[in-house]
Amino acid sequence: MKTTAGMALWMLASASLACSQSTSAGAKDAPVKKMKMSMQCWTFNKFSFLETLDRTKALGIRFIEAYPGQPLGKDWPGTGFSHSMTDAQTAWVKKELDGRGL
Repeated sequence: MKTTAGMALWMLASASLACSQSTSAGAKDAPVKKMKMSMQCWTFNKFSFLETLDRTKALGIRFIEAYPGQPLGKDWPGTGFSHSMTDAQTAWVKKELDGRGL
């Protein structure tokens, strides 16, 4: 456990150092100019999939990754996101994503 926490802390410190060094040279010189940010729905695991879409859109993030079992929303009570959703549920998810530009 200590090894895992220590490794994570070391990786975080290394990433911070690398980012601070690349930004000090100026954004135009950064090796990565564009990066697509994605939201992992687990970040909002206390909320439904529909609420997560709203929060993701509000943050300006255009890409999303669902997790199995997250409740879909009030339109589908008791139904979680999964590979076994019905065609109607899948169409509803696609409509909600398209409506938010995600």
